[in-house]
Amino acid sequence: MGMNKNAKHVDILGYNPLLLINGVPVLNSEIFLQTNVADIERIEIIYSIYYFGRIRFDGILNLITKKGTCNIDLGSEATRMTYHFMEPEKKFNVPDYSNPAQYNSRTPDFRTTLYWNPQVIPDKNGRARLEFYTSDDTGEYIIDVEGYTDTGARLKETCNITVKN
Repeated sequence: MGMNKNAKHVDILGYNPLLLINGVPVLNSEIFLQTNVADIERIEIIYSIYYFGRIRFDGILNLITKKGTCNIDLGSEATRMTYHFMEPEKKFNVPDYSNPAQYNSRTPDFRTTLYWNPQVIPDKNGRARLEFYTSDDTGEYIIDVEGYTDTGARLKETCNITVKN
């Protein structure tokens, strides 16, 4: 989503939410607020912080109209996009080599993603201990750690490990 230099700053009661009408971003809050109340079927509200690339929003307000259309000139550069609000958690399967049958298996392990855990919670000192088994492929692996603090600040750290025979 490109920011239009002519768009009005979105500020609703001191917050900066992403404003959508039928899933289409509306960067001018005056246009958003001029929507006829009789045309609105429902309003979807997401209260948590939402990131779109490097842009941080204080939640999302999505007006859904009864007809599924809006009488707003969005310009030729407008694109309708799908925003994922809540997705079911997926289980990341890894081999359990503490099991002797799995450890002695002749099936090679050629995973490229060695570990994935979206629920890591650090201790009171901000540290977490993670353990995982490596792949049978030797070589360099990149460790990417990403997350957010309680205040919404983004964290990112990268390092390399070497897997040898």
